[in-house]
Amino acid sequence: MSPRRTHSTAANPSPLASFAAPLTRLLAAAVPRPFLDEHVFDFYASQLGPQLSLNRILARVEAIRPEARDVLSFVLRPNPNWRGFRAGQHVQLTVEIDGVRHTRVYSPSNAPAAGGTVTLTVKRHPGGRVSGFLHERVAVGDLVEPIAT
Repeated sequence: MSPRRTHSTAANPSPLASFAAPLTRLLAAAVPRPFLDEHVFDFYASQLGPQLSLNRILARVEAIRPEARDVLSFVLRPNPNWRGFRAGQHVQLTVEIDGVRHTRVYSPSNAPAAGGTVTLTVKRHPGGRVSGFLHERVAVGDLVEPIAT
């Protein structure tokens, strides 16, 4: 399988996503929590926009910038569930590789509240499963799952 690597400066956001996020929050509030299965809700919400989720933090890769040899910066635009980060905080990044979820911890390389994005700079490690996946397969527009810790 050939790599799907695309380096770009910006992704095209879905016009439906800006409408669907408030609708998702409204629907989630209107349904009694004991009867709401988060996974079922997320499945149907993702039909409106892939970044929509009741509780999960999802982020679209907005840009990928080469910084140095074997080093890329990934600019992520999280969904409204993201509560931001503070200086010195780490971000757990989860990606799915061959049906298995892998999580690694990175330090943001941008300032908090920098346009609502978070930038993670990743050095590719020889034999590194996640760093190799990020460098070879993640493209602008893909979704990843960041959690500030």
